[in-house]
Amino acid sequence: MSGSKVIGAIFNAASEEVLKHKTDAITFLAIDNVEQRMRIYNSLVRKFSAGFSSHRDNVKIQNGLMTIVFNKTFPDKAIQDFEEFLKKQEK
Repeated sequence: MSGSKVIGAIFNAASEEVLKHKTDAITFLAIDNVEQRMRIYNSLVRKFSAGFSSHRDNVKIQNGLMTIVFNKTFPDKAIQDFEEFLKKQEK
């Protein structure tokens, strides 16, 4: 299966789950082939921009990176609190 078909399948499956459930945030993590995977994941994040607003790319985590997007209805204060939590974890 080609890479674009795999990405399309991931996006379609994630989109279906987001529609089924109240989703506050979506997180993409990579611990292997980090740079390549995060490029792919960050392109998927942009596809979710219709229902999601704030996002943070390439957050350092143990052994890898994470990208997270928040639902437009998620409270700004909660996003700010989470951003502060992430900053503490990156140190």
